Amino acid sequence: MRFTGRPDSMKVWLKGNTDSNVKIAAYLHAQGYYQDPNTAGANVALIAEASAAPAKLETANGWQQYSVPFTYYSSANPYYALVSFATCNVAGGGNASDKMYIDDVEMVYNS
Repeated sequence: MRFTGRPDSMKVWLKGNTDSNVKIAAYLHAQGYYQDPNTAGANVALIAEASAAPAKLETANGWQQYSVPFTYYSSANPYYALVSFATCNVAGGGNASDKMYIDDVEMVYNS
């Protein structure tokens, strides 16, 4: 999606049941194509990244809040944001019974 901000972190609430660590990620990039994971070697400039693989989700734990800080690689302003969530932090991993619910995705700006 079109996005021109420079947040300090991304907050999100997750709940579910997974066999693996989940993946939380946001990529701020220049105009052009970018994908997650970037196995195709997209040649668009990555401006910032917030990525984490917290522990697996367990139904008994209910909703849990996660905060993932951005790492900036450039002083340029982004053109797009790609926000990505997966039930397994390994591309193509996980299993059919994994479930993850996502709520209240928020970009945080510390001033």
